[in-house]
Amino acid sequence: MIELSVSLASNGVVKVPGYEQMLRFGYTKNRGVYRLAVTAAGEWEGLIIRAFWHLPGGNDPASSLVKDGLVDVSASVTAQPGNGCVTFEGSDGTRTVTSADLRYRVAANSGTEDGTEPEPGTPAWQQLVDAVHTDATAAEQAKTDAQTAAREAAASAGNAGQSARQAANSLKELGFRLSMDDFGSHYSNLAVLIQYDFDSAKIDRSMVTEITNNRKSRILLDYMTSMINDLGIHCIVEGIETKEQVDILKKTKAEMIQGFYFGKPVPKEKFYEAFLAE
Repeated sequence: MIELSVSLASNGVVKVPGYEQMLRFGYTKNRGVYRLAVTAAGEWEGLIIRAFWHLPGGNDPASSLVKDGLVDVSASVTAQPGNGCVTFEGSDGTRTVTSADLRYRVAANSGTEDGTEPEPGTPAWQQLVDAVHTDATAAEQAKTDAQTAAREAAASAGNAGQSARQAANSLKELGFRLSMDDFGSHYSNLAVLIQYDFDSAKIDRSMVTEITNNRKSRILLDYMTSMINDLGIHCIVEGIETKEQVDILKKTKAEMIQGFYFGKPVPKEKFYEAFLAE
């Protein structure tokens, strides 16, 4: 394939390398082996671009679609010796841009050997339909691949959950105690609470921050502590920072509470002095 460069710029300007500013095609048996590498800038960016060929004999072929910056030169263009021109047109459905005529010359010995006309190239509309069909097929395949991946991920997640439960049961048999942290947020949900044999569950601080001024928060917290207690699981509430929160929690079924109200993190030496030293 012989590739020639064409540049499209603002105000209809079209340029090719060389001082002549002309495309040259030629030589017997070279018909159908040319293509143009089209660079679009300025007002051409984002447009669907077509090339319209104007042949020396007047029988103009259908337009050709510029796809990915390339457009094949139809064999019917290089089959007829003489001078012609090509015009580029770009559109996005709301505006149309047209280039100046770009001259071309086909060498005198460029015709077919037997005098027959070559098959015309694929018209631009058909190329565009084919491109849309290809994209639609690729999109459908991507959808199928995504659905397959989702099913595989779901199966993998199910297997992972089963393995985790088996590991938790093994730890219980060895005498370990299991505790759920941050209940009420993220992955610490009701389903997990049911699936595992927890000894204790700690309600996340996000469920506590509004209990002093939000009635709904107080009702929800009271329900959560009662539910955990009814399941035979020790209930712990974290994030307690005020006396008002402590007073509210005393009326619930929370067995233990923790937070900065009782003390902030300290180095192990100070903790030992405050709580363990004789």
